[in-house]
Amino acid sequence: MFEKPWFQKLNKIADWIIRIVILNIVLVVFSIGIVTLYIGFKVAYELFKDYTEGKETPLFKGIWELTKKDFLKNLGLGALLAFLIAFGILNMYYYNNNIKADASWFYYMGFFVTFMFTVGVYLIAIYSVSVFHLFAEISIKNGFKLSFYLAGKYLFRTLLLLMINVIPFLLLFNPYTAPFFVLCGLSVPAVLNVLLTRKPLNFLKGEERNV
Repeated sequence: MFEKPWFQKLNKIADWIIRIVILNIVLVVFSIGIVTLYIGFKVAYELFKDYTEGKETPLFKGIWELTKKDFLKNLGLGALLAFLIAFGILNMYYYNNNIKADASWFYYMGFFVTFMFTVGVYLIAIYSVSVFHLFAEISIKNGFKLSFYLAGKYLFRTLLLLMINVIPFLLLFNPYTAPFFVLCGLSVPAVLNVLLTRKPLNFLKGEERNV
């Protein structure tokens, strides 16, 4: 019975459901600290990358080992990215309030620039997980530059990634969809991030000697 194809497929589906739910809980817990969310996404990315490649990395042991791996560096990255995104959002809020009071071109331009800055940082955060996964010793400056380059090179994938990573925030606004956020709202986008960044990652592997 256990060797039948349908049972093996059912077992694989059950394994994936467990991985998605457990890693989503891990991501939700890490998101409480805000600056630690980057660590959670890096852990989820590396585990889901293994699972999509058919590797049987132990779930709980993998979470623990990957959390400890480069903990201070990832915490610093998370803090820096959180600060830059918060800076962009606060500036957009400032310009938006000024536009309501005085709709001048200066404030519209300021809002547009800070909006593009915030989106750019958000995309760097998404791609940097792949970059720092492959190039563990690369400097933060070069890692961010390479992440920004990939965001422009793979524009269609970047737009998909942007939409996918906005979905978790939208789930929180509706009481009917909020339970999905707790169960899979963060982990499913993490899986899709792995799949969509596979081609950019393969490109990086080809360019590894030039970095």
